[in-house]
Amino acid sequence: MARKQSSETDVFQILRTDHQEVSKLMDKIKQADGQQKQQLFSQLQEELNNHMNQEEKFFYPKLEEIEDLADLVQDSYADHDDIRQILQQMNEQDFNSEEWQANCEALEDTKDDHVDVEEEEIFPQAMELVDASVLNQIGEQIAAEKAKTVEPAAAKAPRQQKRPPRAHA
Repeated sequence: MARKQSSETDVFQILRTDHQEVSKLMDKIKQADGQQKQQLFSQLQEELNNHMNQEEKFFYPKLEEIEDLADLVQDSYADHDDIRQILQQMNEQDFNSEEWQANCEALEDTKDDHVDVEEEEIFPQAMELVDASVLNQIGEQIAAEKAKTVEPAAAKAPRQQKRPPRAHA
């Protein structure tokens, strides 16, 4: 009997949450300008790259083993390649240029199409075809990987002092 998954290790919930976070960031980028747009874009790249790497390392390899999912998974790898290529182009362009804006729209379209296929086709089939214990293991692996990527970012953040420094007499 498979263990019940918590929301922290439910692979589908983790990936859906990532999809939602990326969409929110893209919406913020559309409203931003200047330095804020650059910071949000940097955050978007990090989120997308972490998400894609985690899917490619833990989720897709298990799904590729299932004949009914193999073609969809190959298409998903291709989507990731397209997203990486668009991100690279955006890095080489002025944030205020029409080309950058066009690539931002292309990125959003590619991401939206990818998410639709994952959430409407891949996830339901995976729930049906992949053993629950395997899905639980994948969720645990992705959650652990996420914890590793969050810790270094937290270490970079400046620490707040708990109390003000003492004045010298």
